[in-house]
Amino acid sequence: MRTTGEHEPAKVELGSFLGNLPELLTGLLADGRCLALIVDFDDGRYVQVLIDERSILAEVISNLHAPEEGALTSDQEEALDGAGWLHPEPNGNPNWHREFTGLGEVFLAADTLGEACRRILGKGEGPRPEMVSLRTFEMNGASRVRDRSA
Repeated sequence: MRTTGEHEPAKVELGSFLGNLPELLTGLLADGRCLALIVDFDDGRYVQVLIDERSILAEVISNLHAPEEGALTSDQEEALDGAGWLHPEPNGNPNWHREFTGLGEVFLAADTLGEACRRILGKGEGPRPEMVSLRTFEMNGASRVRDRSA
């Protein structure tokens, strides 16, 4: 699968990205490499996914990484918890995270990420389409998506 490169984002409309996410996740899984997909929002928040041939690790920014003006509210953190996202761990995974297993859970992963973007983070709710920066790249031996604070 062709990737954008870590430092070469593509600007895409959020609704289009979310609508095509099941197909994108399927293609990334089928690729066989360990690949990252990162979606950056204009407010400094992000969602990201690490995919290998067996699993999808989805992450939503936590307050360990959020810029002050983009910090998650307690209601948003409660919504992530209620939706089954695992809590960030400063010495483990520093973001809210969920793992999905292979092709059988592609649609669940896509729906869960869509819910996090739209309902929990409130993205794409305005009258105009929301543009996001999308990056996909090979992780070369990584075991999870990189710590974005580095």
